[in-house]
Amino acid sequence: IFATPLSLQGGWRKLDADSGWKEFRWDKDVVETDELERKQSLAMALSKCQVVCAIDWTGAFAWRSLPYLRTNGTPKPPLVYLNFRVYSSGISEQKLHAWYDDMEQQALKDATSVISLSDKDKKSLAALIDNTSSSAVTGRPIHILLPP
Repeated sequence: IFATPLSLQGGWRKLDADSGWKEFRWDKDVVETDELERKQSLAMALSKCQVVCAIDWTGAFAWRSLPYLRTNGTPKPPLVYLNFRVYSSGISEQKLHAWYDDMEQQALKDATSVISLSDKDKKSLAALIDNTSSSAVTGRPIHILLPP
């Protein structure tokens, strides 16, 4: 587990399009020395790990911001996408619904493995996969991890 400090003013304590998800990225310009050291430490930790687990599209967004994880287009180490909620479910406003679908589809494209918490979410994610033009995503199994 590698933690990153986030500002309370950034919209945290909620997980939606208006939360501080843009703060949670590693490809920002480095200004402070301690931040550079944290990035170097993260790079070393990631070079030794076997898998990265990202929770929801916000975690996949953060994973995508790690540019040194990609070699020849293949993610290293693999991304396990833990989908705790399909964000577009229940959203009636078309523009916001499409935005969430796009964020979820990007996470699905990057993932080596996908895990959802319910059969309903599995079906929603499968529909998102069916609606993507990426052949890399089509046919990827979605596993269900039922909460205790």
